[in-house]
Amino acid sequence: MGHEALLLAVGEYFSGDRVFDLEDKVVMTSKPPIYFQHAGHSMTIVGLEAKKSGAVNLVVFDPMFNPSPAIKRLVGSNSFKAPKLERLLKAHRRGEAYLGRYRDFEILK
Repeated sequence: MGHEALLLAVGEYFSGDRVFDLEDKVVMTSKPPIYFQHAGHSMTIVGLEAKKSGAVNLVVFDPMFNPSPAIKRLVGSNSFKAPKLERLLKAHRRGEAYLGRYRDFEILK
């Protein structure tokens, strides 16, 4: 499946030779983003999210979506609630259901 190969390639790119501790909530890297295209639509992959359930999502910036007012209010803020955060990140996640609709992908790293 094309989307499985894509997720694997993105995971390998961002991890490099590092082994991550499963307890780490966020792992920062100095790697630049990946430019990503499918069926004439381009996005920028800025990260990879692995959930406890085993699901994996690309974290993307999609030029079709402007940041929501709620996200804009978070800039510079130190307080937010997890359920609200889950909803805010939805527009930036591309998981297997989304990726499975496409056969071919192009990435530029």
